[in-house]
Amino acid sequence: VFYKNRHPVGELTGFGGELYPAVIFTNENYSVTIHTNAKERLQVPPFMSEKLNPKIALDHYDFTASNTSEDGFPTVRVLGKYRVGTFFFEITVNRLGPGGYMCFGLGSLNIGENNDYIPSEKFSS
Repeated sequence: VFYKNRHPVGELTGFGGELYPAVIFTNENYSVTIHTNAKERLQVPPFMSEKLNPKIALDHYDFTASNTSEDGFPTVRVLGKYRVGTFFFEITVNRLGPGGYMCFGLGSLNIGENNDYIPSEKFSS
């Protein structure tokens, strides 16, 4: 179940394999921070710094990701994967300019290579 401001806004069911929390950026200077669960601090990994899209900058021990360009739709994912069970992660939007959009979700191992408005199926299977 996905929540926005503590209210449910969507649910994913029927998927399998390994999934990674990810963010797709559009406009320059958009920024988000992924937070750990207060009860289980080690359960939420930082954003992946290896193979990082050059249009993404990481900060705060790789828990904050910012878009540094208006070209394309750079994507960043976390290091850790989720397979089965219930997992918690929280994303805070630090900076959001007018227009455009930002997409949060779950993707496959190579979702960080995405640079399209809507990721192709190879990034979500």
